[in-house]
Parts: sequence; structure tokens; C-alpha cells
Amino acid sequence: MLSITIAGGKGIGALRAQNTCHDVNRKYVLNNRAVRAMGNDERAICDLLDAFAHAICLKDSVGAIAPLADDAVTFDLAPPLQQGPEVTHDPDRLEEWFATWKGPIVSEP
Repeated sequence: MLSITIAGGKGIGALRAQNTCHDVNRKYVLNNRAVRAMGNDERAICDLLDAFAHAICLKDSVGAIAPLADDAVTFDLAPPLQQGPEVTHDPDRLEEWFATWKGPIVSEP
């Protein structure tokens, strides 16, 4: 079972207004019929995932963190593997990671 917690949606509107990354992050929607068949909950989840991927593409740490639940944890390859909510919601750590990328970070299915 997949569980996604959306925290208030803050920052998502601002992300949608920016259009500097290609819309490759929406490729998980297979065709227009799939979009029309989606219910409101599915659209909200797709919009949330789109906003998250767009924030990552733009290297917007605050925008990438905004949709996360307050108790969200992340996992890293370097010890300690699990990062608690205080580290997960720290934009400085994400900015450090973004600095290692020379161009936009693009997500493709």
C-alpha cells in the first residue's frame, strides 16, 4: 500500500508558475485518456509529484521540502542511512547536494 501525506500544499502554486524545466516530469501519465480518467485524488497526487520533480529540476530546496509531511524521513547511501525529520527538512543539506550537479536535475520514467 502506498501512502502519501501532503502538508498544506504551500509553495506548489509558485512552482507551477515557473516554466524553466521541460515537462518531462509528467511522462508517468501515459496518454490523454489516462488524464481524463483520473479522479481528483489522483490528480492531486500527480500534481504534487510534478511540483516536487519540478522543484528538484530547478534546484529549489524549499520547494522540494514544502510538500513533505512534518514527520517525513529520508534515506541516504552514507551512514547514518536514515535521516530524521529535522535533517529531512533542512534546505541547506539539499542545497549542498544540488551544488554537486552542473545542470538541471531531470527525472524521466
